[in-house]
Amino acid sequence: CALTTAGVSVGKEKFAPDAQRISSFLASTQGNVRDRDDPQRSYYLQAWARICKAMGDLFIPYLPVVMPPVLECAEQKPDVVCVHEDEEADLEGMQCVNFAGSIIGVRTSTLEEKATACSMLGCYVETLKSGFLPYIDQAAQVLLPLVKFVYSEDVRVAAIATLPDLFAAAKEAFEKGQYPGDSVRELFGTMLSALLEALRKELFVD
Repeated sequence: CALTTAGVSVGKEKFAPDAQRISSFLASTQGNVRDRDDPQRSYYLQAWARICKAMGDLFIPYLPVVMPPVLECAEQKPDVVCVHEDEEADLEGMQCVNFAGSIIGVRTSTLEEKATACSMLGCYVETLKSGFLPYIDQAAQVLLPLVKFVYSEDVRVAAIATLPDLFAAAKEAFEKGQYPGDSVRELFGTMLSALLEALRKELFVD
């Protein structure tokens, strides 16, 4: 959305008066995009993230509208097809590999959308910090399994890149007396375990 791109350019002071109208428009129309293959899904994710960057803390009231679809996109299961190499199948739009006499295809649009959603979560956390508090635990539950997501390196990278900011947000919320210390320690331990397990399973290490 060109308007949200412009909002990032001019800053939140100039953009804030128009942000509510743009956000209301996005909130009222995003429900019309139901097809998983509709490219508008990713456009909405990116538009919300740009608005968040432009508005900063003023974006916090919009989180209840924004978070359900972005978490849904990040959680969606990969669209996988497995056929024998001699079978005919429609594999258009899929990333395919041959394995043990079979062709395994994964729909690329789903993988791209998952990676985008993880990156947008990272944008929200980085921008809002402790303001992201109501969704810290839910975001962690979605992101942690994705650090070892076998079908896409982009998804793994986006999920891993978000974790430091997510922990920093939890720590800041703790320092403000908004998040229990035990929960911060548990989150750190869970993140560390997930990352170590992912490292052991990683097929290609740079």
